Amino acid sequence: MDQKDASYVACALRETEEEIGLPGHRVQVWGEAMVIHLPRTSSIVPVVGVIPDFDMAELRLNHDEVEEVFTVPLNSMIQPQATRHTQFRSGYSIPAFQVEPRRVWGITAYLTNLFLHSLLPASLRPDCLKNNVQFVRPFKTPWLAARNRNQVSDNSMRD
Repeated sequence: MDQKDASYVACALRETEEEIGLPGHRVQVWGEAMVIHLPRTSSIVPVVGVIPDFDMAELRLNHDEVEEVFTVPLNSMIQPQATRHTQFRSGYSIPAFQVEPRRVWGITAYLTNLFLHSLLPASLRPDCLKNNVQFVRPFKTPWLAARNRNQVSDNSMRD
């Protein structure tokens, strides 16, 4: 959010226009979520809206900011075969979605998962979205653990 932005919504609409060329007046804002604090990066505030009569031809991508834009039907994302998770080396896991040929992952998948949980009442939520992503303890091979121990002792000898 820049100092010139009057609100998080104003920031989101400005960023939308800067990154994909869609004028803010085209977006009907539904609402905003609470601030999400991310590890090792800035915080974000998700803003959700709808674009009536949307056509991909309206977009003008800023390729310094956005590599690609695509749409995925929400119906496809709530199918059991589409739900996945990504586990990072540091141990935390986040949702991911695989809707061929597209993969939605990272913060986009995390926010999509939050949105789907907010949009769909629990009674209509498919089983694949009812559970939290489970933590799976990273597997450590004996040689990797030994190498890590040696690196620690090697580093301590340098002090």
